[in-house]
Amino acid sequence: MMELILVILFFSVSAAICMRVFAYAKLAAARSEDLSYAVAKVASAAECFKAAGGDLAEVAGILGGETAGEDSLRIGYNEDWLPCGPGEAPAYVMTLLKSDETTAAIEVAKAGGQAGGPGGGESIFSLEAGAAGEARS
Repeated sequence: MMELILVILFFSVSAAICMRVFAYAKLAAARSEDLSYAVAKVASAAECFKAAGGDLAEVAGILGGETAGEDSLRIGYNEDWLPCGPGEAPAYVMTLLKSDETTAAIEVAKAGGQAGGPGGGESIFSLEAGAAGEARS
């Protein structure tokens, strides 16, 4: 009888460890997917910024989004990484902050939250892009 209890205990511990590994794998896959989409969106925004010569109004016309003054552009994306429609709450936010006429910091973050990034949530990816052709991460 004692051997059966030990076997059940060992099985329970093994099952708990396996469940934890699978849960971590799911979280890692979700983070990886978010990073892949964020890199693609930031690269696209950097290319648009470069092609527009640093004009955020033109970048907003190409990518969508809304300008907040002359030096800031904000674009919201839903859970499927598609641009948000009017009145739709974004799951992710891309922010372009123009530091001078030819350079902008571009960041994608989760919407909301308490982190200090421009998107308000956890930063996923950021890049500094230059309209003159250079891009630095």
